[in-house]
Amino acid sequence: MSKPRLQDVLETLRHQILQVVSPLLPIDTTADVEVAVGWPSPKVLGDMMSVNRAIITLFPTARTKDVTRFSTDISVIANTDGSMTAVQAVGRTNRDIQASVWAPTPNVRQILAEAIYSNIGTSVNRFLTLSEGTILTATRSASSWIDDAQSKFTTYIAHIVLTCEYDEVLESVATPIVTAQAQLTVGPISNLLHVP
Repeated sequence: MSKPRLQDVLETLRHQILQVVSPLLPIDTTADVEVAVGWPSPKVLGDMMSVNRAIITLFPTARTKDVTRFSTDISVIANTDGSMTAVQAVGRTNRDIQASVWAPTPNVRQILAEAIYSNIGTSVNRFLTLSEGTILTATRSASSWIDDAQSKFTTYIAHIVLTCEYDEVLESVATPIVTAQAQLTVGPISNLLHVP
């Protein structure tokens, strides 16, 4: 069966962004940050900005392209429970994912956006491993910074577009085969006979 790849791609990027921005949080201790998949509602943004919290969101854009250029390969991965997972690449997708920083201050926006811009989709973190072991290639393709003072709350926004390329896969899991092994000790026949 086909695995929901886009969700896996978004979760992998979310985890990588968390690793990049978490060490930076003490730099500006007046703000906290959350990394989420999806687009924030105005209410969520208002609530977060009012308590001086930033949010980084990942949202897939409409731009997607089939870039399949190989024969279907099968790789087998040994799992920790002893089972084997066979993963067959059946296509390759190129898709833009927008990482957006929604911050309560320009300083927080700059710290978070520069961390993402400098570390995701660069030679430092261009190749990321997806959950079943295939590789996601991410490169930066665009960025923009906006100050939104038109709403009820002021939000400082940075958008960074990551072009992601990844395999579409079919996956099947084989359960482990358990074999029982008996140890038999054979001694001289005279030891087994009862002689009165």
